[in-house]
Amino acid sequence: MISPCWQANASIRPIAFAMNGLAELWADLLSADTRRIERAWRGLRAHERQAVLDHLARMRDGDGWHASQREAAAAALRVIHAAA
Repeated sequence: MISPCWQANASIRPIAFAMNGLAELWADLLSADTRRIERAWRGLRAHERQAVLDHLARMRDGDGWHASQREAAAAALRVIHAAA
């Protein structure tokens, strides 16, 4: 059942769906599953691809990321570059 709050705030629904889509995108990109990474990558536009590459590189090389996040970002970059 949809809550009355959700129904009353129909204007925020697109934002919620976009946030879910963004969470799914990053879950796929950081999954270490080649097929999921490739599928997520193919769904991006050129400017989105550049933003994703930049962020993955920051995750791989920058401070403040957990080792597993660094490894997932590095794996995604390998898959993306291999597919190019």
